Amino acid sequence: MKIHTPMSRIMDILDVTGKELALEIGVDTTVISRIKSGERKLSLRSKYTAPIVTYLLSDELADRRLILEEHLRAAGFDIEGMSYDDAVLTLSRYITQDEVESARNMQIGPFLGNEGYGLCLSEFWKIPLKTAGPHKITVIDLGDIIWSEVEEQFIEESLDNIKASLARGDKITIVDLVSKDYRTYETLFRWMPIYLNEALDSRYITSSDAKVYNMSFHTVKGKVALTGFRGNNTSNITSLYTDKDVVDVYANVAKSYVDRSQTLMYRTSLKNPLEMIRLMEEYIRTEPLTYMINSIPSFLNTPEDLLIDILQSNGAGQETIDLCVDARQRRVHVRERCNYRQLYDMKTMFAAVKQARVREDELSRILGKDVYLTKEQFKKQLRYIKERGVKNNHYHLVLASFDDIHLSIRDSSSVVQDDAIAITWNAELYSTRIHCTELTFVGGFFSYLDSIWDGISPIRKDEAWMEKQLDLLLEQ
Repeated sequence: MKIHTPMSRIMDILDVTGKELALEIGVDTTVISRIKSGERKLSLRSKYTAPIVTYLLSDELADRRLILEEHLRAAGFDIEGMSYDDAVLTLSRYITQDEVESARNMQIGPFLGNEGYGLCLSEFWKIPLKTAGPHKITVIDLGDIIWSEVEEQFIEESLDNIKASLARGDKITIVDLVSKDYRTYETLFRWMPIYLNEALDSRYITSSDAKVYNMSFHTVKGKVALTGFRGNNTSNITSLYTDKDVVDVYANVAKSYVDRSQTLMYRTSLKNPLEMIRLMEEYIRTEPLTYMINSIPSFLNTPEDLLIDILQSNGAGQETIDLCVDARQRRVHVRERCNYRQLYDMKTMFAAVKQARVREDELSRILGKDVYLTKEQFKKQLRYIKERGVKNNHYHLVLASFDDIHLSIRDSSSVVQDDAIAITWNAELYSTRIHCTELTFVGGFFSYLDSIWDGISPIRKDEAWMEKQLDLLLEQ
């Protein structure tokens, strides 16, 4: 019975004889015969692999390239549109995949589908979490996983693993593919807690820069590599490697994508509130709709005399007071020329007003110590908001439970204007804010908030109902 190996399939579809291939790479025909039958195993490090692949991709066989691409695509190893180096690596992986069950460097896989991906990914994160660090970790997501189809539990487990790794001091670089077809931003908001972490470098690559996609690479330098591939209309194929030589190969591939990528999320310090004001002054335009999301009002939405009182009662010096007043005044100017929707979290607001004092997270970052509003100061802030009005031609305030409307970024604050900028921060947990001006991501973020707004019940958007809620808060 004839044994079919990846090598024999490639030679058959390209109509390459053993004698022809042996002559081209300078070996005896018996070597090719043993490789073709599977008697002799090829590996990525084998001295025969590179010359074989070089010939199979050479100009001499260019007239058969489409046949080769179709075969590899069907097997989940799509090389169409790849750079030459990437095509060499992919074809090398294909002709050496018969090592899967026995090679010492393959620990898990290959597996098909999201379940297999989850298993490999779980094993991948065990290595940096159980070995001495800090580690340098790279994640290249070029679309082998359709995240909107992945179970919530799997995403939460992934988040927990990354958070734990960052907490241990590891440095992580994530490169996401951004394209009109691969909509990473649809699930990116659930990952916002890790993107806010200063030890994470968030980057992106476009389909034109990536050359090829429907794949992923996860590497822990010198320790482990995870690879995923998805052919057209096929399930993804995932494998895990721990052999250092193989890990180094994939680490170099991952680095090549990092080198072609651009920064997705930029950071500015929460210590200086003018950094965000400058961003808003530069990017926020007058006419387009802007979303502003906060759990409770910040010091920027406070009358000037009350802000000074809060700062003085918390021991702020004059320089800090002047800084915050300047930021507040410039923020008012931006707000007055904007068309925007403001969302506050109703549950957080009612919980805060019942307390004897309310922590002001952003002022705490600026002063470098805990800053609190007394209950009376917080109520004065609420009266100011009510007196300004909850709805007019360019402003609409809504109180809604972030849990009830399923807001994924409920623990963070955000400012988003379509075709302009997205800014997000969590002053309670992180000392920096992040902002993005990549328009595909910004547009996705804006569309997401649009859908959240559309899902809020009409009564919560009613002016009289909103004023009633503010009155209830003031009665607490």
